[in-house]
Order: sequence, then C-alpha cells, then structure tokens
Amino acid sequence: MAIEAAIRRFLREQSIGPCRIVVAASGGADSTALLLALAQFRTEGFEVIAAHVNHALRGADSDADQAFVTDVCRSLGIEVHTELGAVPADQIRREGVEAAARRVRYEALEQVRSRTQATFVATAHTRRDQAETVLMRFLTGSGSSRLRGIAPRTDRGVIRPLLESDRGEILSFLTEQKIIPREDASNDDERFLRNRIRHETMPRLLEINPNLVSTLCETARQVRDEAAALDAWIRQSAEGWIDEEGDSTSFALERAPADVWLIQAILARQIRRLEPSLREISARDLRRLAEELPHLKRVSVSRDLELVRERARVRLRRRTQLNAPFECRLGPGEVIDVPEIRKRLTVEVTRDAVADAIAFQLPEGDGSPEFILRSRKAGDRFHPPGRSSARSLSDFLIERRIPAEVRDSIPLLTWQGQIVCVWGVAIAEPFKVRDGSKEVYVITIEENE
Repeated sequence: MAIEAAIRRFLREQSIGPCRIVVAASGGADSTALLLALAQFRTEGFEVIAAHVNHALRGADSDADQAFVTDVCRSLGIEVHTELGAVPADQIRREGVEAAARRVRYEALEQVRSRTQATFVATAHTRRDQAETVLMRFLTGSGSSRLRGIAPRTDRGVIRPLLESDRGEILSFLTEQKIIPREDASNDDERFLRNRIRHETMPRLLEINPNLVSTLCETARQVRDEAAALDAWIRQSAEGWIDEEGDSTSFALERAPADVWLIQAILARQIRRLEPSLREISARDLRRLAEELPHLKRVSVSRDLELVRERARVRLRRRTQLNAPFECRLGPGEVIDVPEIRKRLTVEVTRDAVADAIAFQLPEGDGSPEFILRSRKAGDRFHPPGRSSARSLSDFLIERRIPAEVRDSIPLLTWQGQIVCVWGVAIAEPFKVRDGSKEVYVITIEENE
C-alpha cells in the first residue's frame, strides 16, 4: 500500500529502527491513517502508543473526537493516553487560538513521550500541509530560512512519516480500512490564515500550476538541503560574537559581523532558540533589528522577548514581568509579609553590636518610629552614603548598575517621607549609625514563598 510504503521509506531514510513511538491521534483523517499504518509495523518490532489531546474547544464534538480515538485504539489493541489540553485564555490573547492550542498540544505530547519512555512522537503532517506552510511563510515574509517548511524530524524527537504522502493516498487507505474519520469544523473557519490559503489561495494557484504542491514541497526540500551547509557557516560566524545562556543570549558589539544579513540570520536563530513557539517574525523586522543593534537601548522583539543594551553588549532575553506596586506600614518589632515581592520584613530595636547587619539610626528630633515599606515611585530622591545631598533615586540605581528589571522589586524603607534604606544597596547618609549610645534599628528581610 502507498501509505505503508511511504512510512517504510521514511523510516529507512531517517535510520529509524524498531522503537516505541507515540502517535498524535486527533481523530482526523491524517492522524487516523498514520495510527492505522504504524500499527501494522508492530510485527517488525515497533511499539505504538496513541496520545489524544482534548482541547475542549468544540464542546461535544471534542468529546466525540476523544471517544473515536479511544474506540479505534481499542479495536487495534493499542494503548491510548488521553490528555486534557485546556488552552489558557491569556495564552489565546497573546498568540491566537491556533498557536496557543499547538503549544499546549506539543507540551502534552512530550509529557506522554517522556512518561512512556518512547523514542519519538509521530505527527501526521502531509505533502499538502508542507505546501501550505511554505506558501504561508512566503506570503507573510518570514525570511528564506523559513521556506524549508516542516522538518521531517526535529531535535526534540518529533517525526512526520507522512510528509511525502498526499491526501488522495490517505483517503484511499482509510477506505480500504473501512474507517470513517472525524471532521473538524474549525478547519473550514476562514478567520485562520491557513484555512484561507487552503480553501481560497491554493485552488486558484493550482489552476495556474497543477503541480504546485510538488513544486512547493521540492522548494522546501532544496532549502533544507542548502540550510545544512548554511547553518554550519552561520554557527561558525557566531563564535566569539555571541554567548548563549539558558534564558538569554548576549552579543558582543565590537565583534559583530560586518554583513547585516549574517547578523540577521544569527538573530533569527537565537530568537527561535529562546522562543521556539514563535510562529513568524518577518524578514523586514529582522533586518531592522540587525541594523539597529549597535545603537539600540531597549526594543521589543516579540510579545515575550526583548533586546537590551548592556554597555558594550546587547542581550536578547525574555521580557521582564514588572512587580505590582506595594506599600505597607510597620513599627519596631512587627513582622510583615509583602506578597508582591515574596518577602517577610522585620525592623527591630537594639543597643547591642550590629556587625554585618543592615542597621540605621534615626536623626535627632522628634518623630514616631513608624516606617513604610514600599516600591519606588516617580520622583523619589535618595541621599547616598558619603554624599553631601540627595539625588534622583533612578540616577543612583543606574550609577550602582542595578539592572532595570529588578529596580521595581527592591524594597524601600522610608521614615517621614525620607528613604532610609534601599534594600541590599545602601543606607542613606542621614541614617548611618554614628552614636553607640542611641537606639539602633536592624532590618531583616527574608524570602517568603
């Protein structure tokens, strides 16, 4: 059969021998055909497990999809894992329903793969999916590297055994198996770009070139083949210029390549390293970022990533989540919790030695020893130790090289409107301990999850 032959050829080309495979089974035609076909490879030593992710986006239809997959697996004697893949509303707002559901789905599939100790997750992308992807990326201006389309195999253990199979072969195979798959009505919703391309753009282009699907798939194959050599050159060019860390990448400006295109290509790879779920970033945006890199101070790359200047370097990192403002009162001996910064604070009064402690004294004069712990505000001024007068708190934090992303989370202890202490940074000059005979206030701040 054509489907089985295509899978056998795929396994041979990818050097995949008998192993445990998790099949992503939605209940649709493509994934059902993949599940049925791979099940036949069990006689050759392959172990097949099914995983169905129910996003609960279509009510009763979603539940019917799950029931269908469960029934098919029962008839085949295949173990099936059903996962609830509820898509958070805030994620939908950030990424759109398709991208958000895709992210949840792949996370759930990876969990099943890890839990079952499977080698791969197999998804049912086809030649038509490949052609639509290449065309969509071409139309949205995603850059030439994105024209490589859907990878037959990823570093994260995802394989696409049907990537060389067309829709007609799949439907014929299902007819032979006497299986009627589920239909997802959202595939006809033309609010989604892919559906508009599938139902409007592709049919018109096929009238001009009946071999369009083959042409687009061949383009993707050629770009992938060329990309292997290109990627090696780009990685070599990035050495000495970038430093990859777990959740960020820094770029040494003085060692940047002279070629803007090369900077653009390296930027694109680092952006996708830090945000793999980012679907598209336009070639125009990448070129703008590459050209502005030596001069920028801070710029957004995506909803979750930003580029920030750090003296002679620029850092690509996840966007800082600012702390909510906080303010609370306390007196000596009291203990308060500040949930906004997950801290617990105490101010105690003592006349004993306070070596290695954060300690201060109040200036001469009357005044209640009541303090306010708060986050910084616009217009705050601070009298740095050793200075003759107060200055802008913002300028002081910059001078002390306090990163911008943590400035709003630093607690400020104030008394009668004056900043006594910038926690972990400095005690104000007027509040330094000078008289051993007077009361000394000792600050204690500890983590409180």
